[in-house]
Amino acid sequence: MSSSSPTTTAARATNSPANSRVAGVLHWDSMSRQVRLEGRVVFCPPEESDAYFSSRAIDSRIGAWASLQSQPLDSRATLLKRVAIEAARHGTAPTRPPHWGGYHFWLEAVELWCEGAFRVHDRARWTRALEPSGPHAFAPGPWQATRLYP
Repeated sequence: MSSSSPTTTAARATNSPANSRVAGVLHWDSMSRQVRLEGRVVFCPPEESDAYFSSRAIDSRIGAWASLQSQPLDSRATLLKRVAIEAARHGTAPTRPPHWGGYHFWLEAVELWCEGAFRVHDRARWTRALEPSGPHAFAPGPWQATRLYP
C-alpha cells in the first residue's frame, strides 16, 4: 500500500473515486527499464488525512488553502496574494481544507521489464488478490510470481 495526499479536486483525484482500479507505468529509457503498477485506490479515513495534514509545515498547510491545485493560474503574483490572504485568515493553526485528503494505493500487480538484445527482454509479473476489509482497506493475499515472454 502506498499513500498520497493531493486535493480531492485535482485532476488525478477526480479521475479516481468513480473507478477504484488504477494503473501507472514508470519508463526509464536511458536505463532500458520499465515498471507497471496496477491496483485499487481508496480515500484515506478523514482522521488519517487530518493527522497527516497537521504534521506538515505551517507554510504547506497555508499553501493547501491557497492553491486551486491543477487549475490554470494567470501569474505567480496571484498565487502569492492568495497565500497572504489565507495566512491572515488561518493564522498559525490552519485546519485541513475540506477538499484536501489522502488516498491509499493498494497494489494488485507489479510488472518489471528489462530490455534485452534482439527483443529477448526479461519480464516478470507479481500478482495478488485484494479482498475488501472495510471502507478504506483491503486484505491482501500472497504474492504470486510469473515470468512472461517478451
